[in-house]
Amino acid sequence: MTNNRESIYIKGLYKSFKNNCLFQDASVEFRKGCLHLLQGDNGTGKTTFLRIMAGLEPFQRAEIQYWDKFKYERSRLKTVKKHSSILTPHELYPKELSVGDFLQLSALLYKIDGGIAKSRIHDYLELFFTGSSSIQSQQLSKLSLGMLQKVRIVQVFLPDRPLILLDEPFIGLDKYAIQVFIDLLI
Repeated sequence: MTNNRESIYIKGLYKSFKNNCLFQDASVEFRKGCLHLLQGDNGTGKTTFLRIMAGLEPFQRAEIQYWDKFKYERSRLKTVKKHSSILTPHELYPKELSVGDFLQLSALLYKIDGGIAKSRIHDYLELFFTGSSSIQSQQLSKLSLGMLQKVRIVQVFLPDRPLILLDEPFIGLDKYAIQVFIDLLI
């Protein structure tokens, strides 16, 4: 691994579930400003790895350093979470909320100023939906898989975090939405 101050380093990652070793002495570097792809068979630990990077999954040992600013320690989980945003296919969400209420609640949890949140929600929804005001009133439980995935992508981009972790982000998306999403990333 090079010594790049603009990178995330993971060194010596060890993670196991009961007697099953998922990662043993795994090491990797992610350079800032680059897109990185984790690829592997089902059940090989990609989601677990992303959850570890986001500070959401415990592990037995590792040295993780973010952008030469801080090292990942159990006491710094809040710091890790403040720098990352994650999209996974297994997230729970309050199905009874409308799209607008869900995104406003997300913005509140991310501590985004109300005016900024409203503007970002509108702008991101406009990218994916014609007429962002009509989608905002729809209940989450009434959305198709693709529409819900678009809303969840908007949620991930709301806080403008330097680390965005995406687990199977194309699930349910049509060609147009995939292109919009790729354009957001690059």
